[in-house]
Amino acid sequence: MMLPPNPRWTPEEDDELRSLVISSKDIATIAEHLNRTHKAIRRRATKLKLSLKVVEVGLKAKGE
Repeated sequence: MMLPPNPRWTPEEDDELRSLVISSKDIATIAEHLNRTHKAIRRRATKLKLSLKVVEVGLKAKGE
């Protein structure tokens, strides 16, 4: 399922992303929770200097 683009991240979303990463959630879970694409999650995590637990299984088949 392709989600509509949502380019702006709110401070609350940044805090939630930090919390989800700290609690060792995988990128698929984070993307679903924040209603963002895996690519958007990776970009924002990089900008915030967060290290993601990346689960790549099936991502190429989904086009991400």
